[in-house]
Amino acid sequence: MNFFKSFFLFAFLGFFATACNSQAVHTKAHGAESAHHHGEASGAATNSVFQAQLSNVTQEYLRIKDALVKSDAGTAKSAAASMQLALASVDMKLVTGDAHMEWMGYLNQLKSVTETAVAAKGLEDVRQAFSAMSAPLAGAIKRFGGNDTELYLQHCPMAFNNAGGDWLSDTEAVRNPYFGDRMLKCGRVMETIE
Repeated sequence: MNFFKSFFLFAFLGFFATACNSQAVHTKAHGAESAHHHGEASGAATNSVFQAQLSNVTQEYLRIKDALVKSDAGTAKSAAASMQLALASVDMKLVTGDAHMEWMGYLNQLKSVTETAVAAKGLEDVRQAFSAMSAPLAGAIKRFGGNDTELYLQHCPMAFNNAGGDWLSDTEAVRNPYFGDRMLKCGRVMETIE
């Protein structure tokens, strides 16, 4: 019986070590596999005022991420409220045609999940809402710009009971917002957005 306990313990530790790869491995994989995006993916120029307004949204999102890395639900919720204000300040009339419709899709998703984050009862609820805001914000940034520096789309395969979770970071070094100090470096860079 002790043999089986030892076997399963080592198997679990092996899985854990593989899922949360080291920075050296992540950097190598990042260089070989990641895609680079420069905003304005569909070719139409985006208004620079609109991009600056979207950059304000991005900065509030990064404040949420930093608070979650520290497992600080109160600061994360406050940053989510600030993100709501930044979203409300984006002038949707600055983008027209198909771009306007794309922005409205991203905006509706982001409004919904920031409301959820602000109303969240606890840290894990804020983390769930944050996870849901990462994809639409990444999509908007890839499409319209709105990032003053390189952003890194990062992924933790173990977040949310191994369903995985993505987030944007302004640093290449992984600082996991879904586990904080428990598994701070679990994850890898999936994509660089310039």
